[in-house]
Amino acid sequence: MINLINLIFAQALAGLWGEVWRFGLGFGIMILLLVAAYVSPIWKRDFLYAALAVGVFMIAFTSGVVVGEKRVRAQWMAADVAATKQSQDAYSDAVRTVRGKPSWWVRSHGRDVDCRDCK
Repeated sequence: MINLINLIFAQALAGLWGEVWRFGLGFGIMILLLVAAYVSPIWKRDFLYAALAVGVFMIAFTSGVVVGEKRVRAQWMAADVAATKQSQDAYSDAVRTVRGKPSWWVRSHGRDVDCRDCK
């Protein structure tokens, strides 16, 4: 049970540190620039422009992360659909076409006693 909980946490938190680090660094720099603009007597406008530039970069970065996540989710969904179709095809190929017939109706092969869809 503890292994299952650890696995769930590992899956839920996978890749989270990289995002927290990047977002935290970007917004931290922006906040420090805004504080510097508030405190500084001479370079207020420069600090404000720098904070604005970091803010625009963070908006672009955030939208890129969101778009990238949607693309990866779409790829996973397409892979799930393809895997489901492939498994359904494999199942239908594995099912005997002589379903519901008595065993003496099934054609017997000396080499292959479990012949699937013998032709």
